[in-house]
Amino acid sequence: MEVTVMSEREMEQAVKFRKSGTTITDNFLIKRGFLSVNLFPLQHLLWAYKKETTQLINFIPVGKTRQAVLVFYGGSVELPAGKKRVDEVLNHAMSKAPWAIAGYSNELRKAFKKDTKGFCAAVEERRAAYS
Repeated sequence: MEVTVMSEREMEQAVKFRKSGTTITDNFLIKRGFLSVNLFPLQHLLWAYKKETTQLINFIPVGKTRQAVLVFYGGSVELPAGKKRVDEVLNHAMSKAPWAIAGYSNELRKAFKKDTKGFCAAVEERRAAYS
């Protein structure tokens, strides 16, 4: 109940980013679906990175899409936005959870997919070192 009240207050007063049913406040990421609401505390962030995709038409690049990808305990969220806004979202998330893994590499992806528990344990070790 306490978390719900806190998240509602932040939705009214401390919104940092809002787009397409996703809201980021000082301490939470709230993702609204048709019949669901997912609430992710930013303190539970495991991994954050920028995803850029080049759009091609007949093998000719015509643009890029950018997303901030935030991976939490219990799920992940992809937030499409412009380059500047993606950077702002990632910076805000990392300021709230500086122990989380930042950036993308194939090694990180493989480690996360192959041994998610080990990945989480490594993040928890980083969190303990921060305290």
